[in-house]
Amino acid sequence: MTHAAAYDAHPEIQCVLHVHHPGIWKNASSLGIPTTPETVSYGTVAMANHVMRILESKPNQVISMKGHTDGIIATS
Repeated sequence: MTHAAAYDAHPEIQCVLHVHHPGIWKNASSLGIPTTPETVSYGTVAMANHVMRILESKPNQVISMKGHTDGIIATS
């Protein structure tokens, strides 16, 4: 759902990359990376909605999914 939400947020998104990187995930705030709430689990409608809202303002970016341990999404 989260990947589909990213594509739905902006038609110009051509790639959604999902990786696990503890360093980026733990330091997202200090790196200026937007995050989803810790209480929102990956694979849920809520996570998809949060990712979509983040991407509505800026389609190509990195997002840290705080409710998905070490989970990072990057769009291009």
